[in-house]
Amino acid sequence: MMYDRFKKIDYKGKEIIIIDYSHLSGQKHIEAIAKIREIMTDMIKSGAHDLLTIVDANNSYVNNEVLDELKKFSTYVNPYIKKLAYIGIKGIKKIVIRILSVFTSKIDQKLFDSIDEAKEWLIKDK
Repeated sequence: MMYDRFKKIDYKGKEIIIIDYSHLSGQKHIEAIAKIREIMTDMIKSGAHDLLTIVDANNSYVNNEVLDELKKFSTYVNPYIKKLAYIGIKGIKKIVIRILSVFTSKIDQKLFDSIDEAKEWLIKDK
């Protein structure tokens, strides 16, 4: 399934997934989460695991309904994610990440200011 808010890229020989929640709020954000969950479900059914993932949250807005959907999505996909990099997390959104970290505590995750920094961190082995 093609969707402009979900991309798989090759970066220095490693596959990275980019989930783009930038400039979303309310129902549009919830719809994006649902579409990305469909895509991720297909990937997981095909054997995907140890995924390197970037979430772009630049200029997005999270309300309680969006937070609930993000919690459900995180609980579902996190067993398949190896490393998770966030970009665009500032101010109040850092609290949202702390809440979501309850559901992602077993994942190596970090906040970044740029996508290039995030990509470099993702491809490095511990």
